[in-house]
Amino acid sequence: MNPGTQRLCLWSMPLFAVLFGAGLWPLAGFLPPPSPRLGLGEVAALFDANRTGIRLGTLLMWLAAPLTCAWVSVIFIQLRRIDTSLATLQLAAGVLGVLPAMLPPMLWAVAALRADSSAESVALLNDVAWVMLVGTVGPAVLQGVAIAAAIFADRTPEPVFPRWLGYFNLWIAVLLTPGALVVFFLTGPFAWNGVFTFWLGLAALLIWLAVMFVMLRAAARDEERAEPAPAGPPVSLTGTPRS
Repeated sequence: MNPGTQRLCLWSMPLFAVLFGAGLWPLAGFLPPPSPRLGLGEVAALFDANRTGIRLGTLLMWLAAPLTCAWVSVIFIQLRRIDTSLATLQLAAGVLGVLPAMLPPMLWAVAALRADSSAESVALLNDVAWVMLVGTVGPAVLQGVAIAAAIFADRTPEPVFPRWLGYFNLWIAVLLTPGALVVFFLTGPFAWNGVFTFWLGLAALLIWLAVMFVMLRAAARDEERAEPAPAGPPVSLTGTPRS
């Protein structure tokens, strides 16, 4: 991947964050998340009150989700300079992580599609969507561990990434892990709208995106500077290029 393509792919993640956030909050109205304790009728009323906004918001979200593939590819390109196996593991986990961002909006869209849907079906689709969005942390955790392992394995005099970035990725993985507990709680800090699941996970994800954006851009620039300049045409003794 040439430097220009890397820079273009890097900006895909801020674009994803803006589009996904716009779909989740102003349009769909899902921020803050609805309580898991809402009754069937309350969930159905929530969707009925904003049917058009939910449709538009979910459309924006699932169209934005594939943009993460471009971002993941830049991480892969930089980690491949260190260890191909760990870079491939990161790539697989990163691509798998697109699904929790794409499938929940589709479920919300289905729930908002038919005005005559039963309250039970709407609530079920909503439950599955939130559990999937907040609780599917495995790919992100594995990706963070793979990035950290690759950074720690880099023993070159001028490493691709500083060592602290490896510890940073491990801490982000730890902070995302509580999201897996949403299947056990309907209230409190470990429910899908809880402090330790949704809000801490959201903060960790946004910080990770910002830090990785800066570090990946720096790594791409270093790689570009380190590449040898292309050789020009051979020059004759008279100083003119030979044909």
